[in-house]
Amino acid sequence: MSIPAFQPEELLYDREIAGISPALPTSKRYFHTPITQKENFLRTVRREHPLWIPKYGDWYPFLTRILPDAVAKGLVLDYEPFDPKQYGGPDFFGIPWYYEELAGGSMPVQNRKLLTNMNDWREFVRFPDVDQWDWEGAAEKNKDFLCRDRICQYWFFTGFFERLISFMDFEEAAVALIDEDQTGAIHEFFNELADFYDLVIGKLKQYFDIDMLLFHDDAGTQLAPFFSVRTHREMIVPYLRRVAESCHKRGILMELHSCGKNQMLIENIVATGADLWTPQNNNDLDYLYENYGDQIIFGINADIKNISPATPEEDIIASARRFARKYGPHMEEKPVMSASWAAPSLYTEVLYEECRKFMG
Repeated sequence: MSIPAFQPEELLYDREIAGISPALPTSKRYFHTPITQKENFLRTVRREHPLWIPKYGDWYPFLTRILPDAVAKGLVLDYEPFDPKQYGGPDFFGIPWYYEELAGGSMPVQNRKLLTNMNDWREFVRFPDVDQWDWEGAAEKNKDFLCRDRICQYWFFTGFFERLISFMDFEEAAVALIDEDQTGAIHEFFNELADFYDLVIGKLKQYFDIDMLLFHDDAGTQLAPFFSVRTHREMIVPYLRRVAESCHKRGILMELHSCGKNQMLIENIVATGADLWTPQNNNDLDYLYENYGDQIIFGINADIKNISPATPEEDIIASARRFARKYGPHMEEKPVMSASWAAPSLYTEVLYEECRKFMG
């Protein structure tokens, strides 16, 4: 396929897509690109000569209201706006969450503990019946929402350690991971939880044909991981790998969401089989990219962290060009995503144009 040189009309767009919150800008769906935004993203993952660095707007988040976790955690993105006053309530396992509208997020209700010792989990934990949710009705309602020329990414709350926290509180969950009297029970629970997640992922593919799963399981603070590399490798990694396998056997990509300064865990993260990870900027992004960029795709947003509404246009343009020239020439051996959730349109347009001029 012969790819034409960049033409300015490639930046024409047919719609603006709202950001995931009022604090984030809209993105644009371009319709004169030589290949679709979805195909370019897939080329990036396959390391097959993408024409530009994928950016926010080339994929879009999807969360259906029929899954209790989406409502409990306070983020529904589907066929019509969801009333924030209805956020919160019970998650998959009946744990009540409280949604704080000012903060735009949820926390488990205080004094709601389901467990104090994981050896008791079979007595108190009840897995939901996924067939009871209205998959067919949701598929029909969302048929026009799902945009097939971009990557559909389902956001999945909550992972393994985070699920443990929701049952026990943070301190008890962290101790349980290293308590020899409880680790056997945790492995049993995580194994069945991975089975349950596999069922849900299967339904998401069957009814919505999702392209990618963003799977949440935070692992660190601003300074370091919550636990040792060994504990993470033994207690968490096998089950994250199960999720990756559940995705890959259905042709779904997996992006791991894991906040914190987690670069110490990078070899574990690679071992999960996840296709992508967006480290927070408190990690050494250059170190991660140089040493592991050929093993996992990093979402990188460090170049836009100082951009604000007051930033001069020439500085925004220079920033986008730096990003394109730093990563663009290496996209077939060390591909990246521009995790530019808060980037202004000028940044994303310059980034696209700059990449097209020397990548296409």
